[in-house]
Amino acid sequence: MRVRENGGVRRWTRGAVLAGLAFAATVAVGDRVSLGSRLGALGLHELDVPGDPSRAVFSNRWHQVEVEANSRRILHDGVAVYLNGPVLRDGDTWSVLGVDWTEGVGFPWIATPVPVRRKRDLVLLDPGHGGGDKGAISQRIEEDRVTLDVAKRIGKILAAQGVTVKYTRDRDRELTLTDRSAMARKLAPDAFVSIHVNATGDRGVEGVEVFVMTSPGYASTVGGKADAAGYDGNRNRVLNIRLAHSVLDNLVQYTGAEDRGVKRARFAVLKGSPVPAVLVEMGFMTNPEEESRLISRNYRDQVAMGVARGILSYLTTARKPPDPVN
Repeated sequence: MRVRENGGVRRWTRGAVLAGLAFAATVAVGDRVSLGSRLGALGLHELDVPGDPSRAVFSNRWHQVEVEANSRRILHDGVAVYLNGPVLRDGDTWSVLGVDWTEGVGFPWIATPVPVRRKRDLVLLDPGHGGGDKGAISQRIEEDRVTLDVAKRIGKILAAQGVTVKYTRDRDRELTLTDRSAMARKLAPDAFVSIHVNATGDRGVEGVEVFVMTSPGYASTVGGKADAAGYDGNRNRVLNIRLAHSVLDNLVQYTGAEDRGVKRARFAVLKGSPVPAVLVEMGFMTNPEEESRLISRNYRDQVAMGVARGILSYLTTARKPPDPVN
């Protein structure tokens, strides 16, 4: 279940904000950029969508971006990504917010230095809830048990590939949200991945989704007010979206679950993480079919493989130069 959008986290000083956002400083909050010109310069050309002027597709041999007028949802290489603001069409010109070019559309082509801190990559896995905090509960599932089990399965796959794996908890114990963020600050992992199970009052809702930290000045996908402050979780905006896109892409491929998108929220563990971080919702226990799948060991293995492969793909590509542009 989603953790709340609060908790003890550090806001940036003015100097840290400026340093952390230097790569995107050419576009102010609210400014828009032309999709056609930006994507065209990268070799992605607009294709006709017969009979539907509200949609556009930009494509080259490596990438495809599908957009819809007045919608925050795009498809980036087949994966749903929710932007901070809507795509707009004015005549033949399609535009997005500058911040959404940086961390929603153009992230594969933006050079982002990734420090090499150690010989082996380190991943911090965060099984949600624990101890007296059971998280969401259905007739057959307690969230904290599922998250711990799946996190350990993910860890085994990563370790077999030479990744050093740490856990915020490796047994049934309660941690505060501040404790989890503090571990991310102390260990400085190459990726922080928080694992959760979703729940809602509508039993028909199903699927998987991955959250990244909302950008300063904008409202989260799940609602709430815009917050102009910058937090630790805003330090790695491009890497956050790269990690989330990779995890969701692989998670959908390995499970066949509905793709509910990369979304944005100011959840406390994302706010307080100064390293690339995502929060994974691996399905809805309130959906009877998905609840049954989440009970299955085989399905948990599929979830674990999808998340792990997404992390491994991210670790492999994060330090490479930006993708080809033609």
